[in-house]
Amino acid sequence: MNKWLWVPNKSRWESLDKDGDIELYNNDLSDANGGDLLFVYKQSPYRNITHIFHLYRGNYQDNFKIRSSDCISLYGPVSLGQLSQITGFQKVKYTRKGIYKLPHYIGNPILDLIQKNNPISADKINSFINPNEDEINRLIKVTNDVQLPPFVGNVIPNLKNDDLIKKSDIIKDNHLKKWLLVSNNVLDWVALDEDEIFEFNNKKHLMKAEEGDLILVYKTSPHKKITHIFHLHSGKFKDCSIQSDDRMKLSGPVRYKQLLQIPGFSQWLKSPQKGLHEIPEDIWESILNLLLKNNPMYSQTINAFVGESIQPGELDKYYKQATKLADHGEIEKALKLFDLILDSEDTCLPALYWKGKALEKLGRHQEAIETYERLLNVESTCEVALRRKGICHHIKGELKESNACLDEVLLENPQDIEANLNRGYNLQKAESYDKSIKYFDNVLKIDSKNIDGLRSKAESLLQLGKYGESIYYFNRILELEGKDADIWYYRGYAHVQLGENLKALSSYNKALEINPLFYEALYNKGVVLINLGDDIKAMESFDQALKLDCKSSDSLIAYARISDGMKFSRTASDCLDKAIKLHPNDPKPYCYLGKIFKSQGKLRDSIKFLNKALELDPECTKAWHLKGSILLEMGEYREAMDCFDISLQSNPHDPKNWYQKARLLRLMEKFPEALIYYKKTLELDPNMIDALLDKSFILGLMGKYENAQKCLDKTLKIYKGNKYAWNIKGMVFKAQNDYKNAIRCFDNALNSDDEFSDSWTIKV
Repeated sequence: MNKWLWVPNKSRWESLDKDGDIELYNNDLSDANGGDLLFVYKQSPYRNITHIFHLYRGNYQDNFKIRSSDCISLYGPVSLGQLSQITGFQKVKYTRKGIYKLPHYIGNPILDLIQKNNPISADKINSFINPNEDEINRLIKVTNDVQLPPFVGNVIPNLKNDDLIKKSDIIKDNHLKKWLLVSNNVLDWVALDEDEIFEFNNKKHLMKAEEGDLILVYKTSPHKKITHIFHLHSGKFKDCSIQSDDRMKLSGPVRYKQLLQIPGFSQWLKSPQKGLHEIPEDIWESILNLLLKNNPMYSQTINAFVGESIQPGELDKYYKQATKLADHGEIEKALKLFDLILDSEDTCLPALYWKGKALEKLGRHQEAIETYERLLNVESTCEVALRRKGICHHIKGELKESNACLDEVLLENPQDIEANLNRGYNLQKAESYDKSIKYFDNVLKIDSKNIDGLRSKAESLLQLGKYGESIYYFNRILELEGKDADIWYYRGYAHVQLGENLKALSSYNKALEINPLFYEALYNKGVVLINLGDDIKAMESFDQALKLDCKSSDSLIAYARISDGMKFSRTASDCLDKAIKLHPNDPKPYCYLGKIFKSQGKLRDSIKFLNKALELDPECTKAWHLKGSILLEMGEYREAMDCFDISLQSNPHDPKNWYQKARLLRLMEKFPEALIYYKKTLELDPNMIDALLDKSFILGLMGKYENAQKCLDKTLKIYKGNKYAWNIKGMVFKAQNDYKNAIRCFDNALNSDDEFSDSWTIKV
């Protein structure tokens, strides 16, 4: 039996999951035989083997075809990363469109990977590859015009096409009606428990009833509960009857209080009246759930009695139908089928796995976890179940439990991309961004073009303040997917943090080309335009943002900021008042009012507003930072120190927080400590000129002239005309009695500003 790899067009992918034949028009199959194995590899964005088929003779000339009814859809696909580990796989461009005959040293390892990735279907895959008589019988019960491939004929030489049966519907239509018999007669109740026939003479209610319909018996006061289930039979006098030999007495009856909890029950039957009432289908489903809930030990018996159970030999058909429903988004229907399968065979591992995935799609993650645990109790080494269980714990915020599952997966398979990704997501959620990068790097070693890995690593670098590195990874993503507005937005944000406003503006414009309704991009574009000094265009950007979200506190504050800068104090005040009215618990408007009063020199008033902001949000770093800088100006160093410490704890990645603490220590003349904080500031922002100037000034005072000069040279490399740098440089030369170089430096300072009094004084 040969093995082939088919890389189809994307347009053929949908056909793979549909019932029917797919004709393969390809001269490369000239060496093929009926019964050969065909692996299907889907190109980007999947990049994995998803299906296995047998080849059949085609309808035209020497063509071949594959049948969706003779196929295995892999729940654990084989990724490109795994295929690349096979010796010789990369030498031939197997992942390009076409059909390739696989040599045994590549085909056999692929089969091994398929079995490794699909442990809960291992037996099914083995029988598919090496079919026995029973398996072949199952495969060919599909249609009566099947041409048997040679491998079938070899096993069952006497089997003819006439012996094949047509494919039946997977779910039978259940036309049985369901009725509620409300009885208030004690004699009737006795008859229900005795070996008697209970005859109905109420033709009015039973005109639509048929033999075999279900009858649920509800006893009125003092019982008020459903106690029995019967099937309807023909009566002795052409009426209908229920018989004691075709009944089920419920050990856990369904009480009236439970029935009232069913949506629509009280509207259908406000107060149960004597007689027979047809039960609507939606209410029947809820009653059935109550029957099963109240009688958990008899769920299979109840399902069988009411026609909801699966008959022997039908499991495979129900499983296929359930997975198809799940793939098409009909999750609730799929769940019902999975439950029916599990009622018949509670250790059906594929059904447990798919039921777990269905519950995930419905957001019922705790139930999904419990389902995966049932699977793992049977097959403890099932990687896919462990991985999905770990992901569910992640979604619920249970990081410890999630890590335990994912670590177990990675112990067996360190190259599991999804497990590595989710392990990294857990660390991001725990704000351990530096540790998360290790797992995203693992993903990128396996697949260097994995978008999730690239995006997640870039996000972690962004959180760590490594903006240049994050831009590199954002650019790599954009080379692969240039139409991702979010990536353009994050790239713009990183450029802002580096002070590269023009590049940031270009990124935000690109994001808005892709998504004109991107509020965050409009807002941040306005911020960048303020930084570039274009207040008019900034106001236009904030105007557009406010049209998308008229209650946006951020846009109102930004509008106020521009208005205040343009001396439109009334407009600024109106915007902030509106923001406070709309968001009375938002600290940002109070924080900005504090900033406005600070700029006006009203420091005490400023602190009042900042205290209000901190009352609303004790972790508002901007408010702590601003309050600390005001207290610093007021000479209240101890209180300022407390503010900067809190600001640093809340946001240790902001260089401004380190700088303010360093500046305070310098004013307190604690120079060695100040240098430590200046060093950290410059690690986060190597081009912060104020930090470079302060650091060089301290080094000069401490007599470390060579280090001071290096620091000043770096400053002048960034901005050659900085008068303060030239002035400090002159002071360092003067301290070393090098008056000639000192005067040269003072002259350079005066060239930048001929009225710079400090340089005039020291030069004279």
